[in-house]
Amino acid sequence: MAVLPRYEKLKMLLRDLAREGGMQVGDRFLSQNEIMDTYGLSFSTVTRALKELEAEGMLRRERGRGTFLAALPRLVPAQHQALRHLKVFLPWDEASARHPLFKSIFSQIQNALLPTCAITRVAFANDITLMDRQFLHDDSEIDAALFVAPPPGMMPFVGRLARTAKVAVMGAPPVPGDVSAVYTDHTSGIQSAVEVLAQQGHRHIGLMTTQRPAGTADNITTGFITAMQKHGFSPAESLAMSVPPGEGRGYQALSDLFDANTGHPLTAVILADELLAPGVVDGARMMDLRVPRDLSLLVYSDLIDLQSPPPQLTTMAVPVSEMLRLTLASLTAQVERGERARISQLSPHLHDHGSVAQPPVPGVK
Repeated sequence: MAVLPRYEKLKMLLRDLAREGGMQVGDRFLSQNEIMDTYGLSFSTVTRALKELEAEGMLRRERGRGTFLAALPRLVPAQHQALRHLKVFLPWDEASARHPLFKSIFSQIQNALLPTCAITRVAFANDITLMDRQFLHDDSEIDAALFVAPPPGMMPFVGRLARTAKVAVMGAPPVPGDVSAVYTDHTSGIQSAVEVLAQQGHRHIGLMTTQRPAGTADNITTGFITAMQKHGFSPAESLAMSVPPGEGRGYQALSDLFDANTGHPLTAVILADELLAPGVVDGARMMDLRVPRDLSLLVYSDLIDLQSPPPQLTTMAVPVSEMLRLTLASLTAQVERGERARISQLSPHLHDHGSVAQPPVPGVK
């Protein structure tokens, strides 16, 4: 793919700002100096972009008054190209407890595509403006981009890049435009987890969630409540607990969950974050609860490497390897055969590690 000139990238970005920023025709637009300062671009680059957008009819420039939005821009789709260079965007923080997972994902991408495809790794920036600056100043050639578990605030940037390359998202819902997406159906997934425990005879089931991207935790909690109601179980608020993120939070959370349900002691707990597992296992041991004889534990995860599952815990998940295979297949179909983007919503399935059993009989030790 030919490298887009910076003024063309800037035009694409300014079109998106007009379309996605809630602007109305007649509103004042960014000034030339504001654009130069925000994105670190030269006077000549910004001048050319503004002049061409004015010629296209999107902007109206009035001497002494400023620049105004004359018309909302139309979407321009990306052109079809051959896959020779893939850029992979993913969380990359070596201090994070999830770093081994994302490191494994990137290694699997390399194993699948090298040496025929050059691969560049890009770490997410917390500030989308910083991502836009990097995009505007990046003169490298790419044919496709893969985003792994992007946060919601990253989605406008994903949509922008989809106008210059084929794009796929793994581990997050789809975005508008020609973008492939492979993600987990959280509502049905957590309902399946409750179903597994209900079939074993559990009625008093707890749920632990952590802070997740917008909407994800809500879908998990909604699915949990729906499943509990379906089986005639009480979906009391005390059965679901949100835990601050962190690998060592599991023990205190388990203790708090049991304290909140003293009237109906829990016999099973679903962990909607595998990072809670080590602490919960330690907590159960300190509370003199044997797993699974006294307490069944089931991990639910939308993005997990099943080559190294949580310690001896049964897991309801879609393996990363399966999600990655479908994501790369979607990108390949877009790039090599010119197919449209594919949307794949996956339902997790059970991986038994022996931490789920029938509930204990009251009074029997």
